Amino acid sequence: MPNTKRQSAPPGTLELWQALRQPSCAQLLEEAAAIDATNPGAVQGLRVHWPADVVHVALELIAARRKAAAKFGVATAQKMMCDVTGVEQATSRLVAEHKAKRFDGAHLDRIVDLCCGIGGDALALSRVAPTVAVDRNDIRAWMAAHNASCESQCADVADVDVAGAFVHIDPDRRSGASGSRQRTWQYAAYEPGPDFLESLLGRSRGAAIKLGPGVGLEELPLTGDRELELISEHGNLVQAVLWSGALADNPGLRCATTLPAGSSFIGAFDQHVSMASISRFVYTIDPTVERAGLLGAFATDRSLPAVHPQVGLLTSDRALHDPFLTGFIVQDVLPWRLRKVQQWLGENDGGIVEIKTRGGVVNTDIVQRQLRGTGTTPFTVFVLRLDEKVLAIICSRAANSSDVAAGVID
Repeated sequence: MPNTKRQSAPPGTLELWQALRQPSCAQLLEEAAAIDATNPGAVQGLRVHWPADVVHVALELIAARRKAAAKFGVATAQKMMCDVTGVEQATSRLVAEHKAKRFDGAHLDRIVDLCCGIGGDALALSRVAPTVAVDRNDIRAWMAAHNASCESQCADVADVDVAGAFVHIDPDRRSGASGSRQRTWQYAAYEPGPDFLESLLGRSRGAAIKLGPGVGLEELPLTGDRELELISEHGNLVQAVLWSGALADNPGLRCATTLPAGSSFIGAFDQHVSMASISRFVYTIDPTVERAGLLGAFATDRSLPAVHPQVGLLTSDRALHDPFLTGFIVQDVLPWRLRKVQQWLGENDGGIVEIKTRGGVVNTDIVQRQLRGTGTTPFTVFVLRLDEKVLAIICSRAANSSDVAAGVID
């Protein structure tokens, strides 16, 4: 059976969640939003006028809407019916709309969104074509229908007819032994599992399987008529998608997409990466490119050699403006010695220092504090192992460079 374990369920019952939409609960939601939910006295004050189980669900909704604001925008979040775990598992508006564009390009008339959760993807898909949101949990199925203004079903995915339809599915990735709800990166541990997913790909006209960004790519059924896409949002790797059938725009290839720029790079997996010495500029790369195995294809396409095959840093003697690149102007390259780097920074008006590394060569938090100076000039220092040498590449951020997460070169 595909769904042998139930996903983490929202608290309460469907009837309690439906009650929150009644006018009689409007004041409860208003007061719940105004209190500190960690204060037992404030919560008890709500229970004076409303049943404890209704208060519990109301507080869950308020907390979930606050979390949802970052993914869907404040205006949309305030109208949503959702729970905290459901929001955490949901696709963001930005990513969902990106994926929905591919469905839209297929000129379809029916979408089935399996394992829909609170409807993060269905919200975007339902604007493209009539969408049926399906979830085994009755509360989540109801939430998706409300949030996406679409039809929904509470059903096991095995019982849903997808023949001739276009399908999106978000398998459960919180599986584990002894009922553990830890996130898994193993494709074989997804629920529904690989056998069902393979059958689904064969029965549908086109399908999209939402995958965790850390899924073992070597486990995936990447046949020649399928396409793998890696997606980042504001520099963070957030999702992988396996496209098949009429939705595989680039069969046999891989795609790296960075949002909100909306730029995609498409290429062949695992091409040779050319090398060169560190030049005037170095560039970190959007994490989707390396994760998709497209570093060689990307470096060749941009005529950018790498400083080493395993540190994710490209180099050039010219300034480039590219949505996949964050540029740095090289000021100096030194053997990694803390005191030598401190001395250089002190002689060059060093102030705030950003440390980037890979493979745990240094503790970025500690070294960042150790190198911070009293000057006014910010610097970025890459501390990287290049074969037998550990180097400090001291840089300034190039103009118009996008920000990426400090610390580790993703």
